[in-house]
Amino acid sequence: MHPLSITYNDRTLFHLLRHFESINEGAIACLLNRGYQQQEIDTALQIPGSRFHADFAQDLKSLQQQWNLGQLISQQTFGGYLHVQLKFNPKLYPVGIGKLAVVPIADLSKLRASAVFIKKNRGMLLQHTKVGELPHTWEMILVLKPQKNYQLLITAFPGTGALPIPHTKMKEADFKASSHFWENHAFLELA
Repeated sequence: MHPLSITYNDRTLFHLLRHFESINEGAIACLLNRGYQQQEIDTALQIPGSRFHADFAQDLKSLQQQWNLGQLISQQTFGGYLHVQLKFNPKLYPVGIGKLAVVPIADLSKLRASAVFIKKNRGMLLQHTKVGELPHTWEMILVLKPQKNYQLLITAFPGTGALPIPHTKMKEADFKASSHFWENHAFLELA
């Protein structure tokens, strides 16, 4: 993939804590220097979500180096944000680049998942299920906010894509699309 003109800030790094298995000391120091508390960092690292393997990326710099090696699969716009899907070579990453924590409900039987239950997550009541092991993936999504001279990285996560959690400030069409997505997907938790 050709390098994208992408920038990010400490809020991006803090948000991405939920998508790293672990982060390195430099990333922790950066957040502490920007005024985040260690307890906030530890809590964010525990939020359920799809996570990049530690040997794939442990901070934004290593993640950026990796996304430049991915193959562009698709780009689409949703709610003013550009969603870029990248795929990585399984020969280079035998166990994938990360693990999935959100999957279509239709795929749950393949994962031998437990019954779906409702649980609060990210401030909303969302569908969850328990599995013995989280599935691996070789794909990544970058969510970018187009600016005049660059793209601002909003989030990145392993997987094939997800829509934001629906909220009342969304345009009606975006709210319906997000609601439909989350009605048909569930968060995975380890049993």
